[in-house]
Amino acid sequence: MPSLLYGAEVWYPGRTRLSTGGGHLRGTMVSTRMGSRIAKADKVINLATKGVLPVWRTTPIVANLRDAGLPPCEVALEHIRINMALRLRRLDVRHPLTMRLTAPGHRTQNGTRLRSADRLLPGAPRPILSPPHYTPGCRTDPTQGIDKETAAASFNDWWNALPPNTVTIFSDGSESYDDAGKHVGYGYAIYQGQALVATGKGAINTLSHVFDAEAIGALKGLQKALTLPSNADTQRWLCIDSTSVIWCKRANASDTSQWAFLESHRLIDRHAVNIRWSPGHQGITGNEGSG
Repeated sequence: MPSLLYGAEVWYPGRTRLSTGGGHLRGTMVSTRMGSRIAKADKVINLATKGVLPVWRTTPIVANLRDAGLPPCEVALEHIRINMALRLRRLDVRHPLTMRLTAPGHRTQNGTRLRSADRLLPGAPRPILSPPHYTPGCRTDPTQGIDKETAAASFNDWWNALPPNTVTIFSDGSESYDDAGKHVGYGYAIYQGQALVATGKGAINTLSHVFDAEAIGALKGLQKALTLPSNADTQRWLCIDSTSVIWCKRANASDTSQWAFLESHRLIDRHAVNIRWSPGHQGITGNEGSG
């Protein structure tokens, strides 16, 4: 398949495109006349499946593709276009291709393969090109190879022994569906010692997922904790149940919710904030209070 569809990002514009002509066709979708090329590629794929599978010549093509684990040519081509669109969405705002996607131009330029692929996905904030971020423990597994039950027991022993001037920030994210649609939100709970001093919650964009909610919830909780009265020897701990979020808080920010991670990096470095894994659904007081 890689050899057959090599360079498809360049030669395959999809089955339809936006017309660049004038008259009654202006602004309408017209055929790209790719049917014959797709048919030829399908013949190659079908012949390859018959060469590797012990089947009769009369075996249905659909069955051969299923058993060989290969998609039809058009499905594979559309998958390549979606991947191209995703790569375009992940480009930095100053990348040359980004400027070609957003710069105004003649109406004939709107039908290019580049802009057609870019329109396959909804708009989203572009990532910022930022330098690598390293902190103590950024290469250490947050779980330290311990199962959730053992880690939760160790966490509770540690948390119950904290002095009153130690601040712990717990956060949680949620994603749910109902008749009104999709809902994504976060919550946080802040403790001084074992005393609850502040809570908060909020909703975020419905295009987001639990990962984003966890990241934003941890940031909002940290921002709130930094406004509370403290002294010079106050220690602050971010207690997070998502190991993926911990990796990005300690090391490099992910492309999704990048702004939240970059702001967290700034605050964590400035205020010497520690991070600890607090396994979810294990009866940890802070996790239950932030949900």
